Amino acid sequence: MNRRQFLTALAATTLVVPITSLASTKRLINADNSRYYSARASQDGRYFISGFNTNGKLNFDTQLPGRGHGLALNPNAHHLAVAARRPGSFLLILNSETGEILHRLESNIDRHFYGHSIYSDDGRWLFTTENDLENNRGVIGVRDVNKGYQHVVELDAYGIGPHELNMLSDGRTLVVANGGILTRPETGRTKLNLDTMSPSLTYIDAENGELLEQLTLPKALHKNSIRHFAVNKHDQVCFAMQYQGDANDLPQLIGLHQRGDNVQLLQAPEATLKQMHNYCGSVCADASGHWFAVSSPKGNLVTFWSAREGKYVGSVEVSDGCGIAASQDNGEFLLSSGMGGVYAYRVGDGQLKPLAEMSDSNGHWDNHMASISF
Repeated sequence: MNRRQFLTALAATTLVVPITSLASTKRLINADNSRYYSARASQDGRYFISGFNTNGKLNFDTQLPGRGHGLALNPNAHHLAVAARRPGSFLLILNSETGEILHRLESNIDRHFYGHSIYSDDGRWLFTTENDLENNRGVIGVRDVNKGYQHVVELDAYGIGPHELNMLSDGRTLVVANGGILTRPETGRTKLNLDTMSPSLTYIDAENGELLEQLTLPKALHKNSIRHFAVNKHDQVCFAMQYQGDANDLPQLIGLHQRGDNVQLLQAPEATLKQMHNYCGSVCADASGHWFAVSSPKGNLVTFWSAREGKYVGSVEVSDGCGIAASQDNGEFLLSSGMGGVYAYRVGDGQLKPLAEMSDSNGHWDNHMASISF
C-alpha cells in the first residue's frame, strides 16, 4: 500500500470511538472490571509489562526484551501496544487480558522508536513516533492492525524527537509532542543538539498528513523540551516539559493549549517549582476533564492543575512517582512509584491510599500507566 492508497483508505474509515489520553484512557464504568497496565523493572533487573485490577492484584506479568515505556490500548480489540524506551527498536502487541504476546514489531533498520504509540479511533491503524536516522527528522509510522501490523506509510512529524502523541475528539487530528532533542542509537540517550533544539506541540491531519497548527515556545525557552501531554474531553491539551538549560533556572514546566488559541504557561509556587527539578514525567486528565495531574519523579512530586482556571491547585509527594492513570471517579487518579507501590489519590484529599493487594516487592514501576474497562 502506497501513501495515496493509505490516505484514501483512512479517509473512507468511519471513526466514531474517541480516543483519550494514553495515560488517562476511558472513563471506567465498573471499577471491578477495570484493568491497569504499566511497565516495570524487577528487583533483579529484568523488565516486564504488568496488568492489574483496581485492588492491585496482578492479572499477568509478561517479560519484555528491554525497558518498556509508553502504552496504547486498542479501543475495539484486546490489544495492548508496549513501546521500547527511546531510542529502542521493539514494539510488542499483547493480549490486554492475558498478557500473551501477539506480535513483536521491529523498527525499520533506518528508524528507531521514540517510546509512544496511539491507535486510531476504530482500532484499524497504529501510529508510532519514530526517528528518521538518515535525515535526523521525526516521523509518524502507520501500521495496519488488520494485516498483522504491517507498516504501510509514514507521516512527517514536523520536528525533531517526536515523543508522545494522541488524537483529538474529531478522530482525525493527531497531536504530537516534538521534544526537539536529537538522539541516535549509536550514542544511546546522549542529547546531540541542545544549542539548536526547537520543541513544538504539533497538530497533524491523520488523513492526509498535513500540518494543521504548530505551537513553539519563546526563544528564551527553546531548551524546554515538550515531552508528554494529555488531552481532556474538551480537547484541552496539558503539556509538560523537561528543561535542558541551567539547573538554577526556574522556567514554567506546564502549559495549556487548545487549537486556535494562544498557549497558557502555568505557574507553580516557587517552592513547588524548585522541587520539580525542571523535569516532568507523565500527564493525565481525570474522568471529568476538570483536572490534570503531572508527575515530577526527580522531585518525588505529583502536581495538580485546574483545566478550567489554568492554575495550580496542589501536590502530593510520591517517591520516584511518575505513572498516572485516571480512576472512574472525578478528581481521582492512580499514581505509581518507582520505589514500588501504586496509590489512589483524590485532588485536595491529601492522603495516598495504597492498593490493597499491590506489594512493593513487585519492583520498580516505570514512567507510564494506562487503564481501560471491559
